[in-house]
Amino acid sequence: MKNLLLLTLILSTVLITTQNTEAQRTISVSGKSQILLNDSYCIGKVKKLALDKAKINALEKAYGRVIVQGTSTYIENISTGEKVKTNTKMNTIANSMVKGEWIKTKSSKLEWVVREKSTGGQELWLMCEIRGAARELKENKVDFEVFTMKCNNELNKCKASQFKSGEELYMHFKTASKGYLSIFMEESGKVYRLFPYTNMHDSYQNAVPVKADQAYTLFSEKHYDYFKNSTPNEIMEYLMSTGDKPQLFNRIFVVFSKKPFKKPILSENTDGLKTINPDKFQKWLGANRAIEKSFQVKNIDITVTQ
Repeated sequence: MKNLLLLTLILSTVLITTQNTEAQRTISVSGKSQILLNDSYCIGKVKKLALDKAKINALEKAYGRVIVQGTSTYIENISTGEKVKTNTKMNTIANSMVKGEWIKTKSSKLEWVVREKSTGGQELWLMCEIRGAARELKENKVDFEVFTMKCNNELNKCKASQFKSGEELYMHFKTASKGYLSIFMEESGKVYRLFPYTNMHDSYQNAVPVKADQAYTLFSEKHYDYFKNSTPNEIMEYLMSTGDKPQLFNRIFVVFSKKPFKKPILSENTDGLKTINPDKFQKWLGANRAIEKSFQVKNIDITVTQ
């Protein structure tokens, strides 16, 4: 009985210590942004941009603004203006470098506001407020490169983020360290899992292992032999479409981790792709970011027109 009591006490101590450590790793942050709607934006794109800018504002308030001067990087305290040189690798959100990592969103608010122009007339602004949890970057993340393509033969010529309806979607991926990869895309209120492919071997049901320093061309049938037990028939190739809309904005989430991770709960879709609700997907991302520092997400925004 004494042994059982001692074991229970040890387990309780470990649990409390783990919870305290987790609490120290993340802090609550909040930020704001405002975006002027112009003719080049579609509604989906401007909403994503407003949320990204609000996250940047929240991280800069918490950890300082990143300033690059020549080959040196500085962190500027927004309140005091003091600049401190740093060697820490930065995170990137909406092409802006930040010294923090967004873990999860707790709440967000989007509001359209009509303002009078000084030159006459009116203009439409999108106001955003966001609250969430964040963590300071204290160690370098694994470096990996990824971008979308509209052909699969020459990287420089094929790289693209603007697509026409009917064009094919391919993706280039290369990492400095071996790890595990999964790819999702949000479109029209659903998040689709693009990779692993639906019919891949059972050993790849959560994420696909990738090698260091190997260039991968994904969504291409002629590149099927990257992965063990793969066949050309299981490769899914994707054609871009706007449906019945003149323009469509999609966000791709490239998920990479040095350690294996479990996939979220997915639903079968009529087109063969598995899907998840966007809110549940974001909660899954947040949960994984919170428990595993090597779990990384890069966003790629693409636009499809008729």
